[in-house]
Amino acid sequence: MIRFPKGNGECLLFNPEKKDKMYKIPNLGNDFTKNVCVATYKSWLLMQPKYKHIDEDCRLNLYILDLLTRERINLPTFVSGCGLICSILWIDEKTKDHLVIGMSEEDHAISFKRGDKSWKKNPNLDQKLYCLNYAKLKVFDFSGYTPLRVFKTSVSDFLQPLRPFGMRMPGTSWKDNVVHSKNKVVVTLARDVLIVKCRRPNVSKIWEFKIYKMVGNNQWEEIYSLGGETILLDLGITLLAKDMQGIQKNSIYFSMDTILFEDQYDKTEIFIFVTTHPVQLPHRSVCSSFPCSRSRWFLPCFKQE
Repeated sequence: MIRFPKGNGECLLFNPEKKDKMYKIPNLGNDFTKNVCVATYKSWLLMQPKYKHIDEDCRLNLYILDLLTRERINLPTFVSGCGLICSILWIDEKTKDHLVIGMSEEDHAISFKRGDKSWKKNPNLDQKLYCLNYAKLKVFDFSGYTPLRVFKTSVSDFLQPLRPFGMRMPGTSWKDNVVHSKNKVVVTLARDVLIVKCRRPNVSKIWEFKIYKMVGNNQWEEIYSLGGETILLDLGITLLAKDMQGIQKNSIYFSMDTILFEDQYDKTEIFIFVTTHPVQLPHRSVCSSFPCSRSRWFLPCFKQE
């Protein structure tokens, strides 16, 4: 897990294998007061301007940053009022070939790969891409010459929009009065498609989770066990827990962030959910008094070829 500073201070790294230790990374030469990490791949971070720092003309300048070497790759400008949503990052450590995919609007998937001069509306991949936003699940197939959307369905039956605000209780902040929610599509090791629904009611510190598995064309069933696998929700994937020391099976590793409260850290927003036990916070060193704005689970690569 990487914990980002509120300003331009040091980042912290937490390794589940060493629960009582945190590692400090000096200032990366990055302005964390204006930019936020929206995707990771190994030790690379995809950064974009925070919502409140998006220009009036909605022109966004994203870049890729290596957490360990501080190498930076600038990406072309594109226009979007909401930034890059459901973003995915891939980079080749040796050649520095890279690919960024995301949604710029409700129905517009865009991509940029090394060698392109600008962002393209149709990414060119040889595999399927799963996108979940606005309670719609879309599957794109890029195995042919022309990218095709092969599947689209509404999942609004179990992802109904929530009222974001409730009645404000005296002495509580606006953040505590908001209903926090996050929906994420996850692809398992067996290529099953899951949707994880996360919700924290207003004036509550308790998160609720529901996991739905696609069992047919527009058919879903709620599941209550992941078996020996673990979900890394920030990456939208599952891992075999026995292959990762310090990782608990049948669990969800999750960090919650929101553009509405980008700089207001809450220790309940970094946690581990085990389906057979109450929600667990990471070790106390992770939830220290270090001034952080947000955190993110990721899988770094410390080996440099």
